[in-house]
Amino acid sequence: MNRQVLHILHGNCSKLLVLACAMTTLLLLSSPSPAQTIKVSSQPGPQSIAANIEYYEDASESLSIEDVLSPNFSVNFLPHNRDILHFGITSSAYWIRFNLDWSETQPGVAKILEFGPPKIVAGVIRGGIELFVVDDDGKPMSNYVLGTLESSREIITLSRGFAIILDPSFGNNFYLRVTSARPLRLPINLWSIDEYSNKSIISDLFLGLQYAVLLAMIFYTLFLFVSIRENS
Repeated sequence: MNRQVLHILHGNCSKLLVLACAMTTLLLLSSPSPAQTIKVSSQPGPQSIAANIEYYEDASESLSIEDVLSPNFSVNFLPHNRDILHFGITSSAYWIRFNLDWSETQPGVAKILEFGPPKIVAGVIRGGIELFVVDDDGKPMSNYVLGTLESSREIITLSRGFAIILDPSFGNNFYLRVTSARPLRLPINLWSIDEYSNKSIISDLFLGLQYAVLLAMIFYTLFLFVSIRENS
C-alpha cells in the first residue's frame, strides 16, 4: 500500500515538475528580452558604442517596429563586437538596438549621439536612419527620421552623418532601422556637447579648406584656358 502511495506521489511530482518547466518557458518567451545595456561614460573623448549593440538583418525590408518589439522576436538579435558596423553593399534593412545607462554621469548631463553615413540622398529611395525610443515595457514612445530635422534635438551637420542630443529624460531604450543605397558603414559615438562642438569646428574648417582648394583649381584652370586661347 505504501509503495502504491509513493508511486502515485512520484508520478504527480513529475507531472508538476514538467508543468512548472513548461510554464516557466512560456513566461520567458512572453517577456521581452532586454537589449544590450551601455554605460554612458563620464570620461572625456568620444565613446564608441557600436561594439556593444545588437542587430538583426531584415532581408525583406518589411518588418515594422511592432514586429521587432514582439516578445518572441527578441531572440533573433545578434551581438556586435566591432567599433563600426560594416555590412557592405546590401539590399537589406538592419535593425539595431541598445540601452543607455546614465548612472555614472552627473545629474542633468546631456550627450550627443552621432551616427555616420548613410545619409538621405535626394532622388534615392533607399538610405537613411529611423530612430525609435521605447519605454521599459517595450512599447514605442516616439520615432524620428534622422536628417529631416523634425526634432529640435537634431543638429545640422555638414558631414555625411547625423547627430541628436540625448539625456535621461529623452529615453534609455533605442531601436534603429538603417538602410543604405551605398555600402552600409555605420560608426556610432557618444560625445559631450563641448567636445562635439570643437570637433565640428575642426571638421567644418577642413571641409571648407577642401572646397577652397577645389575652387582655386577651377579658377586656375579657367585662367590657363583663357591665357592659352588669347596667345593662340
